[in-house]
Amino acid sequence: CVALCQLAYKSQQEIEKELPELGYHGTDVIFFRTPLTRRFVIGLDNVVAVSFGGSVTWREWLNNLKTWLKPTPYGGIHAGFHQTIEQVGPMLLRIVLPRLISGKQLVITGHSRGGALAVLFAIMVLLNGYDTHGVITFGSPMFCDSTLVALMDKSRARMPVFRVHNRWDVVPMLPSLRPFVLFSLLVFPFEVIRHKCSGLWRRFPKGN
Repeated sequence: CVALCQLAYKSQQEIEKELPELGYHGTDVIFFRTPLTRRFVIGLDNVVAVSFGGSVTWREWLNNLKTWLKPTPYGGIHAGFHQTIEQVGPMLLRIVLPRLISGKQLVITGHSRGGALAVLFAIMVLLNGYDTHGVITFGSPMFCDSTLVALMDKSRARMPVFRVHNRWDVVPMLPSLRPFVLFSLLVFPFEVIRHKCSGLWRRFPKGN
């Protein structure tokens, strides 16, 4: 998942070139780029993976500054991230849901801003009646209030979230405004990711 997060910052040509080098052979790749985010979807064997990149463009940084909470039926969500996932989520659902119906397992990952979007997309999948095999985020900022955190806590069996962060990184503590809440489902400091996540790598095969 670390490698998939890194690839989300690259072009479609670079992704297609580097996936086989990482051991992902025979994969289908769908690459998207909009003014507010970059992400790609890969499918291999019985797994479909979605990866979200972090902030690069000035539009993404401006979107990050929309730090008020957008009210939703499920809780308050960072207004900028809500705008982004509402823009790209339906497109991703049209790609992912048919694969879930066919029996594939869904893995979602993202770095920084992309980590927040990864969890929000998993919630969107959940609200459409489907489970996510695992959500792995790296350095994700805060993006919701306690109401949405409670929903994620109740749904952890259907949407397990693994949040990895560097203990010296300030991004996971932003925005430092109430009522943003730092969700704490299975938090791993960066120093122990290799040990704690070793089982995850076995559960998400890389292909032959």
